[in-house]
Amino acid sequence: MGGFVLHPRLSPTEQWPAFPLDANQIHYLVTNNYIPYSAVKIELEEIKDKNKVDSLIRLITVCQILWYLVGAVARAFQNISITILELSTIGFIFCSVGTYYFWFNKPMDVGKPLVLEANATIQEILLGAGDLARGPQIETPFDFATGRPDWSFSLCWKYCWLIMDTLRIRVAPRKWPIDKIPDDYFAPQPAGPMWILFIVHTGYAAVHISGWDFRFPSQAEKTLWRIATLSVMLLRSAEEEYSNKRGRF
Repeated sequence: MGGFVLHPRLSPTEQWPAFPLDANQIHYLVTNNYIPYSAVKIELEEIKDKNKVDSLIRLITVCQILWYLVGAVARAFQNISITILELSTIGFIFCSVGTYYFWFNKPMDVGKPLVLEANATIQEILLGAGDLARGPQIETPFDFATGRPDWSFSLCWKYCWLIMDTLRIRVAPRKWPIDKIPDDYFAPQPAGPMWILFIVHTGYAAVHISGWDFRFPSQAEKTLWRIATLSVMLLRSAEEEYSNKRGRF
């Protein structure tokens, strides 16, 4: 989440800005004695101190969106019409509740990260990694240590960015090395959170499938709605592929 930043050791031929590290990169640097373990040791209270969002605010927000959900379900039981826009809102409620569950203990707005200093230069670390470090360096010199799974969605996302970079199409400015952990970082998860993610995603898809036979202004719009609904289910299949490759779900 950007809580750890590396200040590389400089050399006459290397000038590197500080850049954030993820957990796998820190683990690699510590196990290979480039950073002492004592430097990354942090107490739980220090992490909780960086949580800038009040739990009461989160609770009020969840109650508000759940109240909307109860009202929509009650209208359905009373045979009162629900619009497509309202149906989409209900789908996002499932996503919001799941997001708040995963974010309950997540620090936010880390303004002062923990600074780590390596006892070797970037070049020395890459040479020490050998063939492991020969892959593309998209975000930092230590992309090889992230341990991200090569599942279909992750690969498509990665190569879409590479294609756009090759064509010099800039959707948003991308620094190298990055100055923060990107939002599209899909870290591997254990079985428990994956089950919760399965329920949230299935609920999101089920809400939209319930509008399969809704009345639309034209047949073309109904067909587009059905295609989009099936696309959501295909994304679920991609997640299952990802989980099966890790053998945890």
